[in-house]
Amino acid sequence: MGHESWGFRCVGCGPLGHTLPPPCAAAEITPDEARAIAREATVYGFPPVDSYRIQYSYFVDSSGPEYKAPRNTIFNNARVYTPDDKAIQTPNSDTPYSYVGADLRAQPIVFTVPAIEKDR
Repeated sequence: MGHESWGFRCVGCGPLGHTLPPPCAAAEITPDEARAIAREATVYGFPPVDSYRIQYSYFVDSSGPEYKAPRNTIFNNARVYTPDDKAIQTPNSDTPYSYVGADLRAQPIVFTVPAIEKDR
């Protein structure tokens, strides 16, 4: 008593259905379909996963070498980057960067910037 769903043919469903994923056999797909699935997984899946990797190394893993500051804290890095900085590729190796891991789940964050002198 199988049924088709989500591109898989279920081979383990009983007459009452199931509450956990059934043991399923993957539907036959062509190499072109597999390539298209892999491409979409890369295009749509890689950016959020990699972004979380960076967020974790910068703002969560306080014992890691790339840690900057706790969430909701602005971190100004006064040094330039070297090959030892491996969390992300920086566009300029001679530019200091500032970071903030903004956690907006509880409330918005407001940044204020002091006035800059006219002769600066």
